[in-house]
Amino acid sequence: MFVITFGLIITVLKKLEFNFVSGALFVFFISVVSFFAFKISRPVRELIVIDKNDKLIDIAVDFFFIPVMHFGRWLSERFSQVNVFVFALDFFIEAPFKTLIKIFDDW
Repeated sequence: MFVITFGLIITVLKKLEFNFVSGALFVFFISVVSFFAFKISRPVRELIVIDKNDKLIDIAVDFFFIPVMHFGRWLSERFSQVNVFVFALDFFIEAPFKTLIKIFDDW
């Protein structure tokens, strides 16, 4: 799945005439942002009470999205000591968001 997903991304980037550095930065950014989006939205999904019917397209998107998310997690774990982006997202977005979720949960 990893090879298919990233192969498709790289193929599209080549068709759009991205150079190697631009493509690598795009894949890095998409992977890290996808991982943090999942990490931030996880507490919200725990609060959802309504049963959601998954459509085939949603399942397919999730299936192709998982390798990108795992690559973002790997990048986050490997470069957490020097990753200013990780610190900024955690400090400015995730921490206040979790605080708001806890306040609404207690209310």
